[in-house]
Amino acid sequence: MFGDEGASRPQHTVPADWALVSKRLDPSGMYGVDGYEVVGTSGSMALAQALQDACLTGTPDSRAVGTPDALPWVIVTAWRAQDPVMAISVVTSSDLITEGGRAVTPTRLLWTGWADAVRSRMSWRAMALAYQSVRWTDTMMPAPVRGDAVSVQISEIAAGTVADDIERFGFDWVAGLAGLVLDRRRIAIVADAMPLPGVAERLRLFDAVCALLPYAYRARFSAATWAKANVEHRVLLTFSDTAARDQNRVVWKAALPRPHGSDASGYVDALLRLRNGEAQLSTSDIVQHLLAESDPRRYSDAAAALRALQRMDLPREVARAIRSGRGRLADVQSVLDEYRLEGLAPEIAQTLVRFLADRVDDHPAAGDLLVRIWSTETERQLGAYGRPLLSDAGLPRLHRWFDLARRAGRASELGLLRELLRPTETMPDLPSASASVALRLLSVPHGAIDDAATRQIVVGQPMIFIALLRHLLNHGRTDRAVELIELGLGLRGPAAEGHPWLVPFGFAIGRGEPTNEQWQALRDADDRVWLVLLQIADFGGHSMRLFAAMWPFLVDRAGRQTTPARDAAFDAELAVLAPTRCGLPEIEWASIDVLNLIRFGSMPGLRAGAVPHEHYRERFWTVWYSPSLADRRSLLSAPLVRAIFPESSTAAGAELLMSVIPSDDLALVQHAAQTIAREIDARPDQFGSLVFRPEWIDQIRRVSVRPGFWVYLELCTAVEANSSARQIAARYVQGLQASLSFAQMEPPVDRWIRRQPALLVEQLLIDLWQQDVAEGAELLRRGVAEGRYGGRAAQQWRDFVQERQLFAQWLAGRSKPPRRPRTAGHRGAGESRLSRLFPGRSTAPEATEEPPLRANSSEV
Repeated sequence: MFGDEGASRPQHTVPADWALVSKRLDPSGMYGVDGYEVVGTSGSMALAQALQDACLTGTPDSRAVGTPDALPWVIVTAWRAQDPVMAISVVTSSDLITEGGRAVTPTRLLWTGWADAVRSRMSWRAMALAYQSVRWTDTMMPAPVRGDAVSVQISEIAAGTVADDIERFGFDWVAGLAGLVLDRRRIAIVADAMPLPGVAERLRLFDAVCALLPYAYRARFSAATWAKANVEHRVLLTFSDTAARDQNRVVWKAALPRPHGSDASGYVDALLRLRNGEAQLSTSDIVQHLLAESDPRRYSDAAAALRALQRMDLPREVARAIRSGRGRLADVQSVLDEYRLEGLAPEIAQTLVRFLADRVDDHPAAGDLLVRIWSTETERQLGAYGRPLLSDAGLPRLHRWFDLARRAGRASELGLLRELLRPTETMPDLPSASASVALRLLSVPHGAIDDAATRQIVVGQPMIFIALLRHLLNHGRTDRAVELIELGLGLRGPAAEGHPWLVPFGFAIGRGEPTNEQWQALRDADDRVWLVLLQIADFGGHSMRLFAAMWPFLVDRAGRQTTPARDAAFDAELAVLAPTRCGLPEIEWASIDVLNLIRFGSMPGLRAGAVPHEHYRERFWTVWYSPSLADRRSLLSAPLVRAIFPESSTAAGAELLMSVIPSDDLALVQHAAQTIAREIDARPDQFGSLVFRPEWIDQIRRVSVRPGFWVYLELCTAVEANSSARQIAARYVQGLQASLSFAQMEPPVDRWIRRQPALLVEQLLIDLWQQDVAEGAELLRRGVAEGRYGGRAAQQWRDFVQERQLFAQWLAGRSKPPRRPRTAGHRGAGESRLSRLFPGRSTAPEATEEPPLRANSSEV
């Protein structure tokens, strides 16, 4: 008859009285021709009769079918404004016939008290649907009777649904009808070119009109789905075939007359302004606001309704002032004195609560007001506002909010905590620093972590959950961490469903192995989780099993770049990953070094020397040649070589590289050989002590671009072998030919000189002289003379320095060195030349044996 309710809405059980109005049986058992009367009711007979009188809108014709006046007729009324009820009267046909052969058309009435109507936010259509659910009977009793009241289910008004009806009828048209009702002008809606709607649609119109009025105006409202124009009635809004003398004729969905009264006319203008003007409120906002105005004592005229409507924009004005920096605490208090927080538009409620929360420290009245209006909505708004404040800087402020919640009631503390932890659209995930602060807040309400609702929120957010696990591990409470994992997995109560990232934690405590998707979910959730997992696994002895399972994901993550924050979190975790921290054997330093190599280009385990070299080498190459690195090895060759043998390395670094690189990996050996050769070519003097492995010499020498090092190496080898002066001189000359400088060759020669007697030093100088390296001989001479070279030759050179002036003159050709007699130690031409270098030590040679010296004559 009246349709159904459609979408599910909050339901309320409401007590209701009923009455049946019909003809009475006469003594002969026939229905007489006398009038209709109340033949049965569950309530007051007088009230039932008064409601019947108020609902008389004509004599129905049961034969009218398919016409606008066809039965049923539905009349709604509150009957009296001082002590109103919400009543519905339904006139129907029946199979009963009077003595005169006319059909009996009984009227059934259903009504409920005003308080119950307000509590259930009852609409007229909901009343009609409740009427439809009552099991009525057409049986007429011989005398007035009383019966039991009934309980009916009332669906609460849905502002959005009613708003949709208003829009469908036309907002402006329904607003105009509401203005005429406020003006107390009786309205008859008649058909013109457009046919009138059915009964259910007419009921929807009554609710639409009432929805654009304060709810309390239902106490002064009456309407009928049909009324005869020739029947005197006082129903405000009816559908009819024509208007009576004292009614305003309105054509269905056509233009409306303006209300006469200024307040009623202003009310229509205000409605249009709120929806179409600057405020730009939705129809649903307006309906929601007016539903809260339910006290009929406050609404005796149109002026009161206009004031209520104007107040609707007050919250918006105050919110607008707050957003522009002109907010006042007194204005906020006025709004909250007038409205329930839940009745305000969400964005306005948010603005007001945040305004108060920002002033708690400086204005005690703001805190008092928050406590006074505290509700689940307050907690929700504060939680959404406070979630971005989860930081060390914001923690004192959040603690003050908890002080207010404690004043509002202990349960409010827990409610506020839940809302602070609850994800929001703007902040679904917490950074690790915020998770740490959230962790500290968990200790504010006593027993919060044992609260099932709070635990579900915590377990549903990986950052908080993992932060809590890390906190427990750092305080030695691994047992509590395991318990928390079991709670999350439902092993100790209801599970947090839909969180695949939790499964790897179950694996860490000995449960089944995760799928790739579940590992991926955990990796996507948090990049600081690996060490936590390993520490938990260590508690149950599962570290190696877990490490092997997570290895492919660690390798993949180490090779990827994401956001700066996530990369920093992963890098911090990897930087402290060590076998001793998570129950892995020391040999796994080789595996951890692979991760560090991928991520940082470093190998801290190798550098620390924590593992015997041979064991480390074997494990490292097992990992290196594993399938997980198959696609990465070619890219990692250069970083591997540089990690072992970085720039400016010494000979020891080259030896380490040659000992680590496997000789059968030709590509890697060639790369390492090129790197060693490049460093040797650049700094040959730094690698004189290098001991080459035989299999490496040809590899390195083949790619070396400068032969000088190899000559230098032979010089060093000769020095270490304590070779003769002639051999040292020969290597010296080869070095010069290979573009080595005197300075580069000076250190090994110095080592040789320090171990030799003066006579062999002299022999070295002679040999250099003979091979036309006078400049080199003089540089060595200077080194001894100036004290750079020690040994037994030093004093002899100082003796020579005393005669250097004479020697300089001789070099210039201005004089000849003194001739001395030869001794039995004469050694031929070589000693003859030595006598010219060292006057006073041997007999001078004949003039024909003087060498063509090229030394600088200005030499001192």
